[in-house]
Amino acid sequence: MNLKKSVVFSLSVKFAAILTFAVVLIISSFFMFLHGISRKQETKGLMRPVHFIEGGLETKDYDGLKKKLNELPFFIACRIYDADSHEEFFVKNDKIPELPLTDGKSRRIYRKKFFDDTDLNIVYVAEKITLSTGQSFVVQIVQNTENDAGRRIFRGLPLSIMLAAIPILLISLLLSLYITRKTIKPVVQITNAVNSITSNNLETLLPETSSGDEIDTLAHTFNLLLKRLKKDFDRERSFTSNVSHELKTPVAVILGQANLIRRWGKDEPEQLEKSIATILREGKTMESIITNLLELTHLDLNSSTIQKEEFELNELLNNLTEEFNSIAPDCRIKLNRLQNSTVNTNRELLHQLLTIVLSNSVKFAGPDCQVTIDSTIKDKDIFTIRVCDNGPGFEKEILPYVFDRFFKGDKAHNRTQGGSGLGLSIAKSIMKALGGTISAENAQTGGALIRISLGC
Repeated sequence: MNLKKSVVFSLSVKFAAILTFAVVLIISSFFMFLHGISRKQETKGLMRPVHFIEGGLETKDYDGLKKKLNELPFFIACRIYDADSHEEFFVKNDKIPELPLTDGKSRRIYRKKFFDDTDLNIVYVAEKITLSTGQSFVVQIVQNTENDAGRRIFRGLPLSIMLAAIPILLISLLLSLYITRKTIKPVVQITNAVNSITSNNLETLLPETSSGDEIDTLAHTFNLLLKRLKKDFDRERSFTSNVSHELKTPVAVILGQANLIRRWGKDEPEQLEKSIATILREGKTMESIITNLLELTHLDLNSSTIQKEEFELNELLNNLTEEFNSIAPDCRIKLNRLQNSTVNTNRELLHQLLTIVLSNSVKFAGPDCQVTIDSTIKDKDIFTIRVCDNGPGFEKEILPYVFDRFFKGDKAHNRTQGGSGLGLSIAKSIMKALGGTISAENAQTGGALIRISLGC
């Protein structure tokens, strides 16, 4: 596996970097906090002698003041001088020069080779105090930090943090690799399982843990996808098989009749005429199947580009009734009209849909054919067309399949008229393209009832 492209490695590196940064930031913030407290305590410690000196100068207890100052630790230097004349009042460690005022805060000074044998590395306060008499003094308290262990720790802190960050980074990287690999393992399993699935084993589903987490949701989503794919593949396999079967019969008949013509057609005109008529009939059957298949494909591909228009539904139903009166004069078609029948949909597709439904009713209703067409509009939003015939209707067990491609209910309905079994399937595709619904049921009178619902 290429580590640069590995999600596990990438996540682990990011996690380790973030963790290391967070640890370093916390440690640095903690030491900065300690450093701030140390500076404050340092300033308080240096200002304490200043306040003591100010009290001694104010009370003019010079002997007691000098005695106390001489008792200061060896690493503390002191200088008191007149603010105006710079005349020295008291000096402890005269090597320390006069320093700038600090205004109540401690200040650090580091000067390399300031003395002959050593550097100047001090922290000090220098405050100007004014007595009640008006006389002003400058008090300078200096602490040597050359051998201050705390200062050395703070100075070495950046390097210590950098050195500590390396093992933290390595340990966090190893831990994150382990955790991430364990977390991503179900995804890897899903990937391997999906890669092993082909069109021949779509029934194979991914394992689900029912934990409800994102990985389980992903597996569940994949399983739903696989079920849909299997359903589509099965439908396409069935469709291909049905197409082959439907075309095989007329092709076999045409080839058989062609052989009869080749053998006896020249000598028997009657056989020639009969064979030619059979070939033409079977050719028209094949043409009808191919035309219907092309229509289904066209509807599937262009369902999103259907153009709609406003028109009178009563006018369309009147024209349709007149067409069928001339095509099937023996069938009585009853039309119940609406008062206000303005609808907004594709006129040609709706006409084609109703033609398919009416043709189906006329074809299978029997010799005493009677078809009733009712139309209603509900809440000015949805119009419904009901086409009901007086035929034998549908048997209950085949109702879920009447809109499937190549489904034929002749045997179930005791109908022998034949057909390609694509008519109602095309009707369903048209309704899908128009955004409506179509359903089949049995009317209370016993005939077949097709219900069509569309938005106005």
